[in-house]
Order: sequence, then structure tokens, then C-alpha cells
Amino acid sequence: MSEVSTVGIDLAKSVFQVHGSDAGGGVVFRKKLRRDQVLAFFSQLPACVVAMEACASAHYWAREIAAFGHDTRLIPPAYVKPFVKRQKNDMADAEAICEAAQRPTMRFVQGKSAEAQREFELARLLGTGVEALGTSLPPRVPAGLERLDADLDPVGPSAIAGAIADPAQRDQRETATFHLARGRDLIAQHRDREATDELRRAIYLVPSEDEPHILLGGIYQRSGQIEQAIDEFKVAIWCRETSTARVALGNALLDSGDKAGAKREAERALVLAPGSTAARDLLRRSGG
Repeated sequence: MSEVSTVGIDLAKSVFQVHGSDAGGGVVFRKKLRRDQVLAFFSQLPACVVAMEACASAHYWAREIAAFGHDTRLIPPAYVKPFVKRQKNDMADAEAICEAAQRPTMRFVQGKSAEAQREFELARLLGTGVEALGTSLPPRVPAGLERLDADLDPVGPSAIAGAIADPAQRDQRETATFHLARGRDLIAQHRDREATDELRRAIYLVPSEDEPHILLGGIYQRSGQIEQAIDEFKVAIWCRETSTARVALGNALLDSGDKAGAKREAERALVLAPGSTAARDLLRRSGG
């Protein structure tokens, strides 16, 4: 049997599908593993690349599997979809993840440490609670975070997220923000080639931000690379669903001749932002 070089995992609640391939892309194994069998399986497997679609649980599995010496990689779901060769099912998804991970130009999502993931969830939950109540909270820090009191004035989700972020993560985000700003300026100057380089740097540093993907998709669309534009807009929506991203995807679909798809995106954009003139214009042009 050939030596496995890459494994794709389709994550699930109970039964995981794994697909292993050698360096040439040949199938080494296809297996179904119960949840309680996954770590035991990878503990016996020689060190290799192990890929999975990026999602909340993927960060946990990536950390646990990496502990056995594997190189774990997370891929945005929109980047996996083009590699599904047949009817969508767990086996086909695992194979598509495996193939996507072997592409030299594939972009990956940075995995979170257990601490970083807990802090992110804390900031998200605190933010959700404030927004859901529609009221302001008194200026106090939640129990256990009193040490941050001096840094949280005023207290809010963005302040908490900034205070608890790792310094290296803050530096990385600031650098990404710099490249994103440069990309915007270059686009305004019609210097799309240079803007592309800046936007790719921003995406490399912080893959989960939606704006660089939207801007890069716009460059692709203007240059006639419609499929690449569609992919970028889909990734932007995966990062954060906004009316702007839905309209951008709809316009690209319209350029590709898919009026029905463009109409669906216009309708989704209007759900997100009922007053959007861009979404209404897209709906009109797509026959809505």
C-alpha cells in the first residue's frame, strides 16, 4: 500500500468520513470513523497533512490531531466545493477536502489555540447579550476578568476582544489592516495588479475578514475572471454575510449569465438590508 501523504476529514456529529491519498493523488484508504475512534486512528497514522473544512469544531479537532505530529490545515468550505466530483455526500466531501489540500495555491484558515477560541467565544457571547437586550450594561467587568478593568473603558465587545487578544494576533491584524488600506488606495488609483498583491497579503494574515475578499473579487470581475470573482465573493459571505457581499456575488452571477442565481442573491441581500438600492437594482436587472 502506498504511503499516505494527505488525509481529508469530513467532520460530523457522530460518524466521520476520512479519505487518504498518496503524494500522487492516488487513493490509499477511505474509512468511516465513529467520533470516539478518530484520535486513536490518527495516533497510529504516520505524520502527514490532515485537512478539514473550517468551522467552530474544526479548531478543536485540528489541535488534537496535530498533537500526534500531523500538519493540520483548515480550508474555507467555499474553496472545497469546486473539488466535489460527484453527488454531494460524506465520502465525496472527504475526497474533495483531501484534493483541495494538495493544491499548491490553496489558502488555509489559521487555526485557533484553545485559549484563543475560548476568548473569542467569550467576546462574541458578551456582544450578543448586549445587542439582544438592546440596553447598556453598567461599567463593570464580568467575573474572572477583573484584571482587565483598567483596559475596558467603556466596556463593550470590541474593547473586550481587543484586551484579551494575544499581542501577536493584534500585530498580525494591524499588519493586515495596513495591507487592506493600501489595497483600497491602489484600487482607487486603478492599479489593480498592485492592489491584488496587497489584498492577498491581508488575506494571508487574516483569512476570515470579508472585505479583502470582496475587493479582490471586484478586481477579478473587472478583468473578466468571473469564476474567480464568484469564488472570492462566496468566501466573503462565508466570513461574514452582508448585503454588500450578496450583491457583489449577484452581480458576478449575472455577468456569468446566471440570472436566477443573481435574483436569489438580490433577494437575500434585501433580507439583510431592506433599504439597499444596490440590491433593488440587482433584482430589477435579474428580472425580479
